[in-house]
Amino acid sequence: MPKFDSVAQAFAWFWENVYPDLSVETKKTLRHVKYDYSSQRRNFSEKRMKKILSDHGFFKVQYIFDPTEEKEEN
Repeated sequence: MPKFDSVAQAFAWFWENVYPDLSVETKKTLRHVKYDYSSQRRNFSEKRMKKILSDHGFFKVQYIFDPTEEKEEN
């Protein structure tokens, strides 16, 4: 399973690798989405990207926090 640093990277990968293998009917339903995304005519939200990715496969967002050690001031 590929891992990405952002939802936008995962979405771009989806268009290049998953979309071509979808059925004709599914491609028809995504036609306006692909146009909006590729032309960047509209503001394409991360929420919309996540919904489309979830509809067509397993999609998980992972947040990682690694606290830095506090420096002691003397």
